[in-house]
Amino acid sequence: MIYLWDTNIASAAMAENSQVAMHVAALAPTDDLAIASITRGEILYGAVRLLPSKRRSEIETKAATLFSQVLCLPVTEAVADAYADIKAALEKAGRPIGKENDLWIAAVACAYGCVLVSAQTSFSYVPELQVENWTQATDSEPANMQTRKRRAATTDHRRKPLMLIPERSKGIELL
Repeated sequence: MIYLWDTNIASAAMAENSQVAMHVAALAPTDDLAIASITRGEILYGAVRLLPSKRRSEIETKAATLFSQVLCLPVTEAVADAYADIKAALEKAGRPIGKENDLWIAAVACAYGCVLVSAQTSFSYVPELQVENWTQATDSEPANMQTRKRRAATTDHRRKPLMLIPERSKGIELL
C-alpha cells in the first residue's frame, strides 16, 4: 500500500509528531510512504519564503531528510485526468475542497491508487478516495493499525521514527 501524505501530515512528520511516528512504525515492510510533487513544492515554498535564519535552516534540513525518505509522485496525464474528474464532481455536488493544490493532491492519490493521509476533512468529499488522519489521538487504534501490526510482526523489521527510516524502495511504477 502507498500512503500519500498531504502537506499537513508531512509537516507533522517533520515536527516529529508522535501520532504520525506511531503510524509509520506500524507500516508493513511492503508499504510505501509518498508525497505528491505539489506537497514538495508547498514545503519548499514554506521554507524559502522565510528570511535566512536558524529556523529556515532547520526546516530546509528536515525537508531534505523527508524528501530522501519518501517517494515523490509527479503529476502525469493520468493525474490531470483525475483532477478534471474530481473538480467537476465536487462542483456538481456543491462541495468545494478548498485550495486548488488540494485538488491536485487528491488527484495524485486517486491516479496512483494511494491512501491519502491528511488532517483535512474536506478530502472526505472526494468520491472513491480513501483518507486517513494520522495526527489524531484516539482511545483505540485505527482500524487498519491492527492489520499493519500483524503484517509488520511477520518480520523482524521494526521501523524507527520517520527521520530515521531505513533506505526506502523507490520502485513505484509511474503512470
